[in-house]
Amino acid sequence: MSDPIESVQQVYGLKRALYLLGGSLAMLLAAVGCVLPGIPATPFIILAVALFARSSPWMHGCLLRSRVFGPYIEDWRTHRAIRPHVRVVAVIAVLTGVGLTCFLSPVGVLLKALTIVAGLIGLMVVFWLPVRSIPRGGSPRPVFSQAETALKSSERRMKSAE
Repeated sequence: MSDPIESVQQVYGLKRALYLLGGSLAMLLAAVGCVLPGIPATPFIILAVALFARSSPWMHGCLLRSRVFGPYIEDWRTHRAIRPHVRVVAVIAVLTGVGLTCFLSPVGVLLKALTIVAGLIGLMVVFWLPVRSIPRGGSPRPVFSQAETALKSSERRMKSAE
């Protein structure tokens, strides 16, 4: 199956600058989402990858090789879905963050209402993303990028040649 990201045309000029700005903003929101419950990180990571694929091959490659974000991106590229545990963790994080903010914080009613609205939007996004199906009684097979697969096969050939 060909990867649609790999066949994306690069953009130039003002459009490239806007894509770079959008990708950077999406990564900033993803980083905030990793730390702050209530904001899901996965949709922002997916958006950043799509924007960087068109504007910055270097940033795109950095995200694909990232230990933190790489597996999630590879799941999306390969299966167009997230793993079930990602959804569960996101839902728990949103509910916990919103709940703690509303019940333990001495903030006003307006800020609590905004927190609830932001949490609901986050939950809508999380439930909008498709989830990978897992074989019954097992876990999903490990997902490797084409580069990793080629590297592993070349390493096997080198070992067998020795």
